[in-house]
Amino acid sequence: MERDLAMRAGLSYRAIATGQLRGRAPWTAAANLLRMAHGARQSAALLREFQPQVCFVTGGYVCTPVAWAAKRMGVPVLIYLPDLTPGLAIRALSLLAARVAVSFPEVAPWFPGKAVVTGYPLRPELHAAAADRPGARAHFNLAPDLPVLLVFGGSRGARSINQALLAALPALVGQMQVVHISGTLDWPQVEAQAAALPESVRAHYHGFAYLHDDMALALAAADLVVARAGASTLGEFPLLGLPAILAPLPVCRAASGRQRRLPGAARRGRQTG
Repeated sequence: MERDLAMRAGLSYRAIATGQLRGRAPWTAAANLLRMAHGARQSAALLREFQPQVCFVTGGYVCTPVAWAAKRMGVPVLIYLPDLTPGLAIRALSLLAARVAVSFPEVAPWFPGKAVVTGYPLRPELHAAAADRPGARAHFNLAPDLPVLLVFGGSRGARSINQALLAALPALVGQMQVVHISGTLDWPQVEAQAAALPESVRAHYHGFAYLHDDMALALAAADLVVARAGASTLGEFPLLGLPAILAPLPVCRAASGRQRRLPGAARRGRQTG
C-alpha cells in the first residue's frame, strides 16, 4: 500500500528486506533476522546513494534496518511516535535516535532527554475543508438537509465494521446518509453487496474503496463518524469538532491494546496536535 501512496504523491520508493522477530517461532525469527541483516546492507547502500541529512522513522520492525544503518553512518535519527504507548520496536529504536517526537505529554517520560512533544501533525487541507462544509457535501452529492454518517476502518479497512454497517444500512438510511470507506481488501464484496441493496437504500449510501485527496472533504461533510481508534483519528477529529464512535482493534499481539488507551486530550475532545 505504501508503494502506491508514495508513487501517487510523486515520491521515490525503495523497498528493503526485513522481518518481525517478536512472537515468532525460533526458525522463523532466525530467517527474519537474516532478512533484517540483508535489509541493513540495502539501507546502507541507499543512504550512501541518497546522502540524507536526517533519517525520519515512525517505528515498527521495518524501520530497524534503516535506523541502524543511519546510526552507523552518522546520520541523525528522528522517531515520530503518534501512539500513547510505545511498542517494543520503538523502545529499541529510541536507543539509536537523537530525538523522539511524541503526540502526547504522557509519553515523554519513556524517552528521557530525547522526547519532544509536538502533537499530531494535521494536514493543511483539513483546515481548508473544515471552512467549507457545504462544498464538502456537494462534492459527494450529499443532500444538505440529512445528517451524514462517515464509516471507515484502518488504512486497509476493517471487515467487522464493513459487515456491521451493511447489515444495519436498511435501518440507517431512513434517518441519514452514509459515506462508507471499506478499504481495498473488502471492496469487491462490499461493492457487490451494495449493488444488491434496494434502490431506496442505495440512494443514501455512498461507498468507496479508498479516498486519497478527498478524505479531508469526507471528514468535513460528516456529522458523526464510526472508525478505528487510530493516531490520525485522534488528531484530526477534534480539529473538525467531529463526534466519533471509536471501535478499537481487539486486544491482541498486533494491536498490543494501544487502541483502547486514550489520552486525556482525546477523551475530553480537545485538539491533540
